[in-house]
Amino acid sequence: AALPAQPGEAQARALVERWRQAWASPDADAYLDCYGVDFQPIDGQSRSAWAAARRKKLSTPAEINVRLHDMRFERVAPDRLRAVFLQDYASGRYRETARPKTLLLSLQDGEWRIAGEWQGMPPASAVGRR
Repeated sequence: AALPAQPGEAQARALVERWRQAWASPDADAYLDCYGVDFQPIDGQSRSAWAAARRKKLSTPAEINVRLHDMRFERVAPDRLRAVFLQDYASGRYRETARPKTLLLSLQDGEWRIAGEWQGMPPASAVGRR
């Protein structure tokens, strides 16, 4: 019997766009829902502490603008994709333009979720982590 098709790049692209829209809205619940149960913040804090900090930051009244461009995907494992893109971000007086960003996506219950997030490229050891 044939194996069911796994979600591919179109579904991964939809997740990244949903993440961008939730961040810009800002909708903390929708934003945090884009992250998988296996997400590990790069600064070493627990996922729950990271989520609480993100929720607080997204509750501020400042307008958030996020644009993504030059996005490409690379399959790094049967259940993992790496999304690499340039990000423009503006909120209040803070601005970033064309900042390289990488999201590691993992399949969870048949849907893509963010498992890792880095400015630039992730360390090689992060790509295969479970």
